[in-house]
Amino acid sequence: MAFHPLFPLLMRGLATLGMPVEVAGVLINSFAFLGALVLVYFWVEERYDAGAAKWTNAVLAWCPFSLFCTVIYTEGLFLFLTASALRAFERGEYIWAAFWGALTTATRGPGVALIPTFLLTAWREKRPPLAYAAGFASAIGFFSFSLYCAIRFGDALACVHVQKAWVQPTWLEIFKDFFSFRLQAVSKVAMIFGGGYLLWYLRKRLSITVVCFGFCSLALLINSGALQLLHRYAYGIVSLSIELGLVLSSHPRWGYAVMTLFAIFLLYMAVKFAAGA
Repeated sequence: MAFHPLFPLLMRGLATLGMPVEVAGVLINSFAFLGALVLVYFWVEERYDAGAAKWTNAVLAWCPFSLFCTVIYTEGLFLFLTASALRAFERGEYIWAAFWGALTTATRGPGVALIPTFLLTAWREKRPPLAYAAGFASAIGFFSFSLYCAIRFGDALACVHVQKAWVQPTWLEIFKDFFSFRLQAVSKVAMIFGGGYLLWYLRKRLSITVVCFGFCSLALLINSGALQLLHRYAYGIVSLSIELGLVLSSHPRWGYAVMTLFAIFLLYMAVKFAAGA
């Protein structure tokens, strides 16, 4: 009950066709990540240029946490669905935005950040009523799972309450580890607060949709209490990859240095993950 149902249901669908469930999970996540890379490339290219699109894809592909897009986790699927929903909303395709948004909130809890994103963007840009409807419709995935939990377990928020049993660090502990230069804490602070700074700095270049989703997602993560996997969840915020892609497209020498560091840490994480560490 701790995990939203779309990814497990897709795995089960392939398993009923005779595919081993482990293979199904890897294939779904990996192909969804490939789809996310293609979608984000054309989305960024439409709004900016090919250089920004290439660097954004490089950030998504070489970030060490892209490791989780190739194993049985929801990162790849979440990136594909959120990018699809945000791009559709930007283009005024509100039915598609609602469809992808509902699937997003059925995939992972932080997907609910799409709801205030759509509503705030619709209000700020004076969009038609259908835009507001897309925002509310995006909650269908979350509310459907809550209804299931209420019927099955007698607790509509069972998916939230069960996670309180997991040991989580506090922000004080994270900052202590940050000043001790521990890698996990450094990555968490850099991605959350560095990402927030870049969102603000580039707010005039980024679309309102991207900025709102970035800030709503960061606010949700900061206050969620689920800080153990904070860097993983931050990687799933596509706004952060877009902003860094824009910065690196303007400073390619920095980009090559960043990609080199990414590649080193990606290899390090892959080895540790394979060893079960």
